[in-house]
Amino acid sequence: MTTLTANVEKFCVFWCRQTPALHSIVLICISTVAFSILLALWVWQPFRLHTLRWMVQIGLFGTIPQTLLSQALKETDPTALMPFDFHKLIWTALIGAWFFAKIPDISTWIGASVIFASGLFNAFREHRANTAT
Repeated sequence: MTTLTANVEKFCVFWCRQTPALHSIVLICISTVAFSILLALWVWQPFRLHTLRWMVQIGLFGTIPQTLLSQALKETDPTALMPFDFHKLIWTALIGAWFFAKIPDISTWIGASVIFASGLFNAFREHRANTAT
């Protein structure tokens, strides 16, 4: 699974550098909707207008950061950008604790610390290599 994720990330970086950010977002939206429809066919239930409002808000809150990330990947080197991607770990833990009363266990905290420390080390190493040249 890790190899698949790494390859998808490499493709996304390649794609973002070759196309405008809006094209990347449209492709992501179309593929996500197509995949979601295939999964939802068996469990779909009608929803109220109130639920549609929440779905639109979730879509906007997901599309805006994705657009910014696509543009950032086009502008800079991914090794300089990806340490900031680890902020998702912090936000996921906070949202899980706040909305679902799910406190991460010790192995989650250790894993997050290792990932965060490796991202900081990578950023420091890249900074050091750039200042040496």
